[in-house]
Amino acid sequence: MKFLVDNGFNFNRQYKMGIPYFPGNDKTSKYIDEDALSYSKLIRNLFLHITSLTVPVVVHNGLLDLLFLYHGLFSSLPKKLSEFVADLHAMFPGGLYDTKYVAEFVTREGATYLPYLFRK
Repeated sequence: MKFLVDNGFNFNRQYKMGIPYFPGNDKTSKYIDEDALSYSKLIRNLFLHITSLTVPVVVHNGLLDLLFLYHGLFSSLPKKLSEFVADLHAMFPGGLYDTKYVAEFVTREGATYLPYLFRK
């Protein structure tokens, strides 16, 4: 969070003006008005467009982010990890890369926090 704040991310703005959503396979919600539903559909369409591309997707320590995106824009989380991994593989045909994993287990960096890796 400190990295985001240090680089200009405004959590108050995100909370106040963020785009609401409903779970990926839940097509109705009593808590969402028409404007919010339009924004939610727009974000879902953007996500579907990104997953249709064959470009690599890069995250940093992104498991929770991927879980959130999967649940919020695709479908309910599956019961088995193997199903989740298979779905991610199909969703991101260009590959999915985690810089923290690469830094820690592939290149064996001394530190794996994002500002260090970014500067390096």
